[in-house]
Amino acid sequence: MVMAEARLGRIDVVVNNAAIDHTGDLLDVPAHVTQQVFQINTLAAVAALQEGARRMQQGGAIINITSRLASAGVPTMAIYSATKGALAALTTAAAVELAPRNIRVNAIAPGMTQTPLYDAWLAQHDDPAETERSVTAAIPLGRLARPEDIAAPSASWPPTRRHTSPEPPSPSTAATPHADQMIPRSRLPAGSALTVVK
Repeated sequence: MVMAEARLGRIDVVVNNAAIDHTGDLLDVPAHVTQQVFQINTLAAVAALQEGARRMQQGGAIINITSRLASAGVPTMAIYSATKGALAALTTAAAVELAPRNIRVNAIAPGMTQTPLYDAWLAQHDDPAETERSVTAAIPLGRLARPEDIAAPSASWPPTRRHTSPEPPSPSTAATPHADQMIPRSRLPAGSALTVVK
């Protein structure tokens, strides 16, 4: 972040996208593996949010990439889901706390996305082609999301606007999307959810 600030002059936007995947029977996951997944998926995002917000002297936007699994139970994905659920909760709380600093905090929760992680997961199945057909059949758009689907709404997030009231929004207000903050669903990834928290 120091290098970005030196090169660009200031930090206006932080996108927390770094994560690792994890699958495994919940009762068999060693503690050190759980700690590693949380360290990368959640604690690193907390650190990036904190550092970015401290440097946003004129306000800004923080976008956390969570997952549909933050609110959907899938066998063998409990640890990964928990890290993304924590990130979703952080998003909501940070949106309220950082509002007086003119910093908006939002989340994008992608569905199945064609990335190297997805390709590695698919390769583990006995019949990858059939698995992929099954996966895409469950997606309303009939296709996987692509990385650029997720990057597009992140890059075009509405500009920061200063609140006219000195009071931060209440949690109920913070959870209500304003009309000028909505992104058309046509621009969201296949099978994704958009969480606008302030």
